[in-house]
Amino acid sequence: MVQPANKRLVTEASTLLAGKLSTLLTVGATPSTPITTREITDPNRTASKWREVFNSGSFNTHPDPTRFFGWNAGKAAGGGDPAEPAIYMGFEADYWDTATTRTMEWYVGVIRADSSGPQFRPFAFTAARDSNLDLSASVQVDIGNNANSSTRSSFNVVGNGASFFAVTPGGATFASGQVNVLGGTPSFVIGDGTAVADVQISLNANSTASASLNFLSASSAKWRIWTGAGNAFLATFDLTNNKYHMIHDPGATPDTATTRFMATPQLNGTQPTTATAGTAAALPATPQGYFQIKDAAGVSRKVPYYV
Repeated sequence: MVQPANKRLVTEASTLLAGKLSTLLTVGATPSTPITTREITDPNRTASKWREVFNSGSFNTHPDPTRFFGWNAGKAAGGGDPAEPAIYMGFEADYWDTATTRTMEWYVGVIRADSSGPQFRPFAFTAARDSNLDLSASVQVDIGNNANSSTRSSFNVVGNGASFFAVTPGGATFASGQVNVLGGTPSFVIGDGTAVADVQISLNANSTASASLNFLSASSAKWRIWTGAGNAFLATFDLTNNKYHMIHDPGATPDTATTRFMATPQLNGTQPTTATAGTAAALPATPQGYFQIKDAAGVSRKVPYYV
């Protein structure tokens, strides 16, 4: 006697082994062989739509054995319940993309209840099968159009219960951790010069933190461009010698906005430090103009320049 606790398992196993084979609608006008489906009955659901579909038809006149498994999977082959949506996993053994390119495919497909809209495959994997040397594969993740929800269309990489990397129709976000971009020259490019809008890079720190851009050599930090806490200033910092080179202080007017030099300015190469009157190196009698600077005491000074 079968115990009640095991009755469901026996029912499912018996149904799966027995199967219900039936011929459904065929794909295309003149398929080479009919489509066969196996119904998998759910003892707890009277109108189960679980199906396993086998299609030995062809694509581009070449045999392409396919297999679909999922809810209302027959819809992927032109059959199924026309009033019910479908979600299924599909395999194609010999997809002839072109006259010479043959691939194997594995994907997850979704079909709307009314069969409207383009074919939607949230996940698709394609591998070459026409060369023993070619181990290449193409993997695609499609998050959809985000038409009805701000949270459904997303791709997330999660670790320790928190999102590390997320992609939505609005862009990509690295939530935490360090991101390394490795490669040749150039190894990381933003924009290709053909965009209609300007290309912008933003470092967004909170109101009490600073934003930094570090330049490294052999993993050793050499230079840093950074803002003070709360974006109080913008500075160029020599990490090798642990000293500032230049600091920009914000200000609403030329008198309040300042640029502080902590290094020796050098204009147009090396200039002579001495000159003899009457020689080519001598300075003209009248300067071309002046730079106005402020000394440490805040007193305005004029520095002449010559052409």
